[in-house]
Amino acid sequence: MSKKIIKRGEIYWIHLPLTSENNKESNEQLGVVVSSDEQNSISHFVIVAPFILESDKLCPFEVTVEFNQKNGKILTSQITTIEKKRLCEKMGKLSNEAMNLVEKSLCLILVFPNPLN
Repeated sequence: MSKKIIKRGEIYWIHLPLTSENNKESNEQLGVVVSSDEQNSISHFVIVAPFILESDKLCPFEVTVEFNQKNGKILTSQITTIEKKRLCEKMGKLSNEAMNLVEKSLCLILVFPNPLN
């Protein structure tokens, strides 16, 4: 069986565990891979940012994008690390322009100087 190649900027359905201890099921969430391609190739984990298909309210660190002809937002302030086995169906990939906005937002949130300027 070949190893799944996961790239930065790809959008996946992700199985997330529910927070209730009584419920052993999981729910699904769209997520954008924000970890580097190098990390993705050697680690059993990836870093993802939640992606929701609504954009009625926008917080300063959220990035709006269009995906499948719908407006959505990437919640860069809510990045999390998950096991690769939680990645399900690949739904697409962000454009380079959208990924640049995500990177700028992550730099602001993580208090790094923006290397893209």
